[in-house]
Amino acid sequence: MGADVLTRKVVILGTGSTIGTLTRVAFATELGVRGFVRRLTRKMPKWRSEYCHLAHAIDACGFEDLDQIWTHVDYAGKLHRSLSLERSPYHGDTSGQLHRALLVAYSLTDELEKLDLDSSFTLKTALMQLGDGDVLISFNWDTTAERIADKLGKKLLATGPGLSRHSVNLVKPHGSLSWEDGGKPERTIWRHDDGKPLLDPMDVNCVHPCPGKPMQPLVLGAVPMKERLIQETQKGNPKIYEIFADQWAAVVRAITEARALTVIGYRFPSEDGYGRFLLREAARRRDRPLPEIPYYALEQDKAEIELALREIFGGVQCDFKGPVSPASPKP
Repeated sequence: MGADVLTRKVVILGTGSTIGTLTRVAFATELGVRGFVRRLTRKMPKWRSEYCHLAHAIDACGFEDLDQIWTHVDYAGKLHRSLSLERSPYHGDTSGQLHRALLVAYSLTDELEKLDLDSSFTLKTALMQLGDGDVLISFNWDTTAERIADKLGKKLLATGPGLSRHSVNLVKPHGSLSWEDGGKPERTIWRHDDGKPLLDPMDVNCVHPCPGKPMQPLVLGAVPMKERLIQETQKGNPKIYEIFADQWAAVVRAITEARALTVIGYRFPSEDGYGRFLLREAARRRDRPLPEIPYYALEQDKAEIELALREIFGGVQCDFKGPVSPASPKP
């Protein structure tokens, strides 16, 4: 192993890293999946008339939680025969409207422009400590971390399992609102040709649901059955499977080789069973135990996260650092 591998630092980000960072410039309770409808309504008050099929699905679901909404639509489509229905009860544009709503709710461009990057905050400190060969694993669809890193002068490389020794490696195993799914391999874009990450979320006006020219952000849906991780279900566009499989391969390699691991705002949710499986496999491949893992989280999530960390990483010691500290707004 090279020196970069022996000293490789890995930082894992969850939605709490974004929510905590933007607390002083946004309605933070709306940025998580549970505040999805409130956030959408604030950013687009007349969304119900423009996204009428999505509104119908949300009303039928009875929840405003994005996980619940997306799972309801997904299950209704896959299990329609068991519901004695000929086809999904939802219009074919429901998925397109949901993806457009994600961009409206979570692009966060206005909020990021309000941040004082000269102030001190948790995410900035973590990003500034990353160097060549280190790995930033972001489970977030939003591009908050990579845009802040870019403004701080960090050299990021959007990468797969062949982790670079000459840049900070950015890995996004759940996809990104900046990645484009055009329905065909040649129209599926997840980074620039030179490997630099796509920093800007897609323009919501560029999202097309029609079969002739489909285009939507390439993200793993907030559903239990994540088909895009299964090769046999991606015959129409095998590149999608390859992208996500390689992102997870990069996660596995990074965890296997890490000599330091920090977790910021990620709960290791039990519904992502595939993720826990892959992380456990990575931990099992290690040649030595991980040192103590510092993690940032809300006090009420402490017990859940420490249980998950010990289950995945085999009794590792945890160091609770408290909640993610926010960036200050610009003066």
